[in-house]
Amino acid sequence: MFDKYVSRGFLSEDMFKTALLDFLSESIKMARLGSLQILPMTAKSLIESWLLILKYHIYGADALQISTLKEAGCDLLLSADERLVQVARKEGINAINLEAKPEKALEELKRRK
Repeated sequence: MFDKYVSRGFLSEDMFKTALLDFLSESIKMARLGSLQILPMTAKSLIESWLLILKYHIYGADALQISTLKEAGCDLLLSADERLVQVARKEGINAINLEAKPEKALEELKRRK
């Protein structure tokens, strides 16, 4: 996504590099803390993602996120992508838009501690 913003001139190369390094740093930190789980792509989640694409006309990456969440038994999705949030909800996943309702996301995370 960031590369799209760079190519359209919305984001400078320096800002892109900073954002990428921040993302990598946070990912490594979350992995070390045990709060990031990287799951393998399975045939089941891949097939389910194709069905989601056909049903909701969403991007493949979004469909794969939803199918993987369902297969892994995850019951919460936090995202700034409103369309992804809507589809996840339709698929029975508790989904919260971080940009629209940050306080709700914080409440949900505190409740789960």
